[in-house]
Amino acid sequence: MSIRLCATLLLGLSCAWVGAAAAEPGTDVQLLHSAERSDDAGTQATVALPDDAALGEHDAGPLRRGYHWNLRLDAPVQDQALYLSGLRAHARITVNGNVVQDTLALAAQPVPRSVDKVVLVNVPDAFWRVGMNGVDIEAMAPRQLSISPLAVGPRAELAQRQRWRQIGAVVGPAIVAAVVGTLGLCMLLLWSMLREPLYGYFGAGTLGWALHSAWTAWPWTPLTGEHLTVWWTSLYTFFVAMLVVFCARSAGWRWPRFERAVWATALLGPAVLYLSWAFGALDPASEAWRLLTIALVAVGVAANVRAALRLHGTDSALVALTGLVCLAFATHDWLTAHGGADNNPVYWVPYAGLMFVVVVVRMLIVRLVGATRDIRHLNADLERRVAAQNAELRDALDKMREARDRAEAADRGKTNFMAMASHDLAQPAQALGLYLASLRRDGLDSDQVDVLRRMTAALAALNTMFHALLDISRLDAGEVELRRRPFAVVRLLRRLAEEFAPQAEAAGLRLALHVPADANAVLAASDPLHVERIVRNLLANAVKYTQQGGVLLACRARGAAPAAHWRVEVWDTGIGIAAPDRERVFEEFFQVDNAGRDRSRGLGLGLAIVQRLVGVLGLKLELSSRLGRGSCFALQLPMAQAQDAARLAVTATRQGAPRAPMDGLRVAVIDDDHEVRGGLALLLRGWGCQVIEGATAVDILDGLHLLGGALPQALLVDYRLGDGRTGPAEVQVLFAHWRLAVPVLVVTGESTPRALQDIRASGCALLQKPVSPLPLRHWLEGVAASPLSAHKPAHGPAHEPAHGEAP
Repeated sequence: MSIRLCATLLLGLSCAWVGAAAAEPGTDVQLLHSAERSDDAGTQATVALPDDAALGEHDAGPLRRGYHWNLRLDAPVQDQALYLSGLRAHARITVNGNVVQDTLALAAQPVPRSVDKVVLVNVPDAFWRVGMNGVDIEAMAPRQLSISPLAVGPRAELAQRQRWRQIGAVVGPAIVAAVVGTLGLCMLLLWSMLREPLYGYFGAGTLGWALHSAWTAWPWTPLTGEHLTVWWTSLYTFFVAMLVVFCARSAGWRWPRFERAVWATALLGPAVLYLSWAFGALDPASEAWRLLTIALVAVGVAANVRAALRLHGTDSALVALTGLVCLAFATHDWLTAHGGADNNPVYWVPYAGLMFVVVVVRMLIVRLVGATRDIRHLNADLERRVAAQNAELRDALDKMREARDRAEAADRGKTNFMAMASHDLAQPAQALGLYLASLRRDGLDSDQVDVLRRMTAALAALNTMFHALLDISRLDAGEVELRRRPFAVVRLLRRLAEEFAPQAEAAGLRLALHVPADANAVLAASDPLHVERIVRNLLANAVKYTQQGGVLLACRARGAAPAAHWRVEVWDTGIGIAAPDRERVFEEFFQVDNAGRDRSRGLGLGLAIVQRLVGVLGLKLELSSRLGRGSCFALQLPMAQAQDAARLAVTATRQGAPRAPMDGLRVAVIDDDHEVRGGLALLLRGWGCQVIEGATAVDILDGLHLLGGALPQALLVDYRLGDGRTGPAEVQVLFAHWRLAVPVLVVTGESTPRALQDIRASGCALLQKPVSPLPLRHWLEGVAASPLSAHKPAHGPAHEPAHGEAP
C-alpha cells in the first residue's frame, strides 16, 4: 500500500474519530428521556424525548409547550447543571420555581440554531433541595419547536459534553466548509480558464458541499420553516449530483442516461419537495429524497470500484475508497436523522469532504501533469543538461556557502573571544608592567638594569601586539565608537611628522611634510582620532620598509564641489609592492619581504587595521606602487564647512604646565585581581602616594584608618569586579557614604560598547589596560594640582557637606 493511500486512510479515520468524539461519553450523569408535556389547551401527556411540535397550517402562533421533570436527590449537591444537546425554542427554565434561564422575550424571533441550540444552564446550589426537585421548561417558538433529552449532573462533566457537541456539530463543519469551499473556488477558476468539464463538476460540487455544511453550522439562516427544509435538501442533492457525475466521468464511465437522471434529480428537487409540503408530507418526502441521493452516490461509487479493480492503479483505488467512505458517512447521517433519537446530531458527511477533496485534487493534479508530459519530453535533453549543470552549480555553491559559514563562524568566534577576553588578557600584562615600573626606583647594578631593560622591551612588544589584536577584534565586532566632527588636518599631520621625525632620522631617512600654510583653512569632516590612527599606521609602515631615500607626508585639495575632498598622501622610496600582493597587504599578519617574521619590523597588522578603519569611517584609500621604487597610500577626507574654522581656534596648550608633586597624595585602589592591585599599590607608594586597596567599596571603608582618618583624594578602580559588580557602582557606594565626590580613574581591559558607555555615563576618566605608568602618573599629577585635592577628615553632622566636596 502506498504512502499516499495510507495518508488518505488516516484522514478518513480522523474524520470518523471527530464524529465519534462528538458523541456523548458514558458517565453517571442522569439523562431524562421522557417528560410530562402540557400545551395551551391544558392537555398533559408523558412524551419521549426528543419531542418535536409544530402548529398547523392555519393555526396562529406562537407555539407554546411546557415540560416538567421530577428529580429526586438523596443528598445535597454542588455544582450541578442542566444540559440540553438540542433546544430549538425560546425557553424559561426553572428549578423548584427558581428561574435559571429566560429567553421568552425573544419568542417572536426565529428559534436558536447552531451553537445556540446546545444549552448548558448552571444551577445555584441553593436552588436544589434534598428529596424531590421540580425542573420545568416553558418553550415557545413562532411555528415549530424541538427539545432534546435533559441531562442533569456535575457542571464540569456537562460542560465537556457541551464543548464536544459544539465542536462536532458546529466548529468542525465550519472549518471543513472553509477548506472545501476554497478548493472549490480554485477548481472553478481552473475550469473557467481550461473549460474542462471535469473541473467544473468538481468545483461546483465541492462549493455546494461547503455551502451546505456552512448553512448547517451557521447561527443565522435566511430561510425558516418549510422553506429551510426544501432548499437545505435541494442544496444537498445538488452537490451530491455534481460529485456523482464527476466520479463517474473520472472512472471513464460515460452513461448519458444516468447523467440525465442525476441532473433531473438535482433540478426537480425543489418542485417535488414543495409539492409534498402542499400535501402535508414534507418531512417524509425530504427523507426519501435524501435516500434517493444516497442511492445515486452508490452508483458513482460502484463505477469507481469497478475502475479500481480493472486498472489496479493508486488513483482509482483511492477514489473508490473515498467514495465508499462518503457513502458510509451519508448512510450513517440518514439513519441518524431518520431514527429521530437526536434532534441536533453530529453529521459525518462534512468531514468526508476533506478526504474527498484531498484525494480528488491529487488525482486531478496527476492528470494535469500527465497532460503536460508530452511537452516536457520535447525539452527532456535540454532539461537534463541544465539539471546536471544546476546540480554541479548547487553543489559548488553549497560547498562555498559551507566554507563561508565556517569561516564566518571562526571569525566571529575569534572576534567575540578577543572582545570578551580582553579584560582577562590585559590583567597579567597590566600587573607585570606595574611591577616593572616600581623596580625602576630601586638601586640596581648594571646587569640588573640590562635585564630590566630587556623585560621592559619585551613587555612593550607584548603590549603593542595585544593592542593591535584587540583593535582588530573591536573593528570586526563593530565595537568602535565614532565621533565625527570638523578638525584641522594640517595640525594633525604636523604633529605626526614631528612624532616620526626622530625615527626617520635614526633610520637615515628624510621625512618631508608638504601641507597648506594656513592650518585653519584645511578642515575635514570625520573622526579625527581614527583618522590619526590611519595616517600613523601608514607612516609607521613607510619608515619600516624604506631602506634609503625618504618619506613624504602631503595634503592637497582635489575635486570640485560638491565632490571636493582633501587628499592625504604618504609616499615612500621603499621596496614597493608587487601587483599580486596589493590586496594581500591588507590581510592580518601579511608582510612583504619578511619571510623570517622579524618582529622588529612589526606584526603585519597595521594595514589590516587601516583597511577596517577606512571602512568604518566610510572613506576611500588608494594604493599605487612600483616594485623597487616605492609606494603611495592616498586617503580621501571629505571637506568640512569653512564656517567651522572659528570653532577650531588654537587654545593655550597645557602640555608644558608644571606638574604638582604627588608626595602624600591619598589614593584608594579597587580591583578584584590581587596581583594587579598589589602591583599598582607598589607603584603608587614608590611615587610617594599614601595607598589603601581592596576588592570592594567595603574594603576601602574598612581601611580608611590607614590614611589617618582622611578621605582619599583619588580613586583608581577596575570596571568588572567579582559577583557581577562594577567599579562605577562601587564608587557610588563610597560617594554616598562620604557625601563627597573625588576624581575617579577607571583602569580596565573592557572593550565592549556597553561597558565604555557605562564608564562615560558615570563621569569617570578612562585608561584601558595594559596601560603604561606615564599616563597614570600624568593623571595623578593633575589631581594633585587641583585646588580640591586636599580633603580633611569628614567630621560633624551628617547633613553638613564634607570639606572640599564639589558643589
